[in-house]
Amino acid sequence: VMTYQLKVLLAISSMNLVPTKLFREVALLQLIGYTTTQLQVGFCQRGNLAAGPMHKNTLADAVEKLEAEELEHLLNETAQRLAARGFFDQSKGHFALDATDLETTPNYLGVGRKTSREWKVVKEKGQPRKAIEVERWVYGFKVLIVYEVRLRLVVAAKVVQIQQHESQYTLTLVRQAIKNVGAGVLRVLLIDRGFLD
Repeated sequence: VMTYQLKVLLAISSMNLVPTKLFREVALLQLIGYTTTQLQVGFCQRGNLAAGPMHKNTLADAVEKLEAEELEHLLNETAQRLAARGFFDQSKGHFALDATDLETTPNYLGVGRKTSREWKVVKEKGQPRKAIEVERWVYGFKVLIVYEVRLRLVVAAKVVQIQQHESQYTLTLVRQAIKNVGAGVLRVLLIDRGFLD
C-alpha cells in the first residue's frame, strides 16, 4: 500500500512507468520500509527484477485486489498524510467533486449493477444501416472524489456501487475532505448537477 501511495505522490501516471520512475528511488523505498536485500534481489525469484523489488504487475495486482472499503481508506489516509506534511499549505482552496464509473465483471465482491443505454448501428441484409438503442447491464463501482484543482490531488474519496447516485454522498464527501485537509482549506467547491439533490 505504501508503494502505491508513493506512485500517487510522485504523480506516476502509468504502472508501466513504475520500474523506471519509482523503483529507482532507493532512498524513498528504504524510507517506507524496503530492506537493502529486497531492493537488490526482490521478494521472490520470479521474473527479471533488474528494475526493482517486484514486477510492476505485482503492484497492480495487489491494488486491484483491494475491496471497495480498503480502496476508500487508502485514498483518505493518503490525503490525511499529505495534509499532515503541508502539501495543501499552498492551495488556493479550490476543490472539485467528481465521479468515475469503474466497470468490472459481475464476479467482484460487493459489485453493483446498472442498466446502460447506447446507440448501435446495424445493417441487415438488403436494408440500409440504421441506429438502434440497446440496453446492457454494466457491473462495477463508482469512485466519488474531492480533489484540489491546481495540485490535482485527491483529498477525499468514497467508493459505492455503480448504480448509486452521487447526490447521496455530497455532504459525506465534503465532511471527509474537511476532516482530511483541515478546516479552512476548502474555500471553493466546484460541483456538477450529479451531486445536487
